[in-house]
Amino acid sequence: MEVDVRSILSLAAARKDGEAFFETLSSTAIRTLFFVVPVSMLFIVFRAQFVRIILGSGQFNWEDTILTFEALKWFSISLFAQSLIPLFARGFFALKNTRTPLYIALSSEVVHIALLPVLIPSYGVSALAMAFSIGSIMNCILLYVFLKRESSVWREREFTVRVGKILLATLFAGLFFGLRPLLVSYGAALGWHALAFAGWSSGWLPLRVVGAVANGAATGAHWLESAIGFALSCGAIVVLVGFLIRRLVLHHDEVAETAAALAREQQMRAQAELSRL
Repeated sequence: MEVDVRSILSLAAARKDGEAFFETLSSTAIRTLFFVVPVSMLFIVFRAQFVRIILGSGQFNWEDTILTFEALKWFSISLFAQSLIPLFARGFFALKNTRTPLYIALSSEVVHIALLPVLIPSYGVSALAMAFSIGSIMNCILLYVFLKRESSVWREREFTVRVGKILLATLFAGLFFGLRPLLVSYGAALGWHALAFAGWSSGWLPLRVVGAVANGAATGAHWLESAIGFALSCGAIVVLVGFLIRRLVLHHDEVAETAAALAREQQMRAQAELSRL
């Protein structure tokens, strides 16, 4: 797909078709963000679980886990930038401009290196990931700004609205998965167990019965909530994977059709020029 997108960008730039250039670049960026941004939020919210499952054994203690998942958090924040930088750089290459991406990459790397002695005394190992993420995000933003100036057509409002929808949906999902255990599971269980403790600590039989029922209800509600959350998560994953596969297949077909149409048009123009000669 990257080869197809690169060829379409090159053909659109050669034909000076700013509309096709913008549509191809923006649609590819949106599809990339649609997949990368939720994955970044997933890594941020469940970073401790991922690190403990993958690395939590042997001499890898809890302090090592904290250092690793803090670094993973900062790396995940810039995952969208790391995904868009190659795409924006290909846009410049299609426009036959290789100097601007080089200068932007050099300036971002200078900022990356300059931040290390500033952040390391305060943040330690996490400063390495923080400086890298700041440099990557700076690189992505500068590429976007200068590519917008280079392109003859750029509907910024349309692009930012689509990106904003992805960011807003991901933010709500991250808040739900991050705060759900604290607000739902632990809050409800605490209330039920407090009622159960009050019942058993008193000498009145009816209140003890209420306490026993509350204790059983708390345990059952916890398991029910876990089962429902697991089922919803599995269903959401299945729907998301199916949607991504369908979108990728449709996108590949659209890219192939557009590339074939542009190639036919180029061939017809070449034949017309040869006939004139």
